[in-house]
Amino acid sequence: MAWKNALNAYEPRLVLLYTGISGAFWAFLGLFLLWSMWRGRRGTRLAFVIASSAYAIWVWVDRLFVQAQLRANWPFDLILTIVLFLFAIFIVLDPRNKIYFERETYERES
Repeated sequence: MAWKNALNAYEPRLVLLYTGISGAFWAFLGLFLLWSMWRGRRGTRLAFVIASSAYAIWVWVDRLFVQAQLRANWPFDLILTIVLFLFAIFIVLDPRNKIYFERETYERES
């Protein structure tokens, strides 16, 4: 308990704020994309490609510049990021899924 004040003085408050804001942003964006996919909106495919690209870039910018230290398994993380990104893009841009996103909203509601 004697060092509690010293520990509180060096607590990284900006890190908590950064984590909270970035987490809330990506969570709300994910919920919006989920809702948009469920509704079959026309712009969802493009929004998904942009959002997933932005997320992959953000993860690596955060890892390289904010965390400023790479873990030993960073090549595996990079390969996994690329594979999962390409898989998601392939699924969303698959021509068989294009039909779902090009239907009009009023067709599903009737």
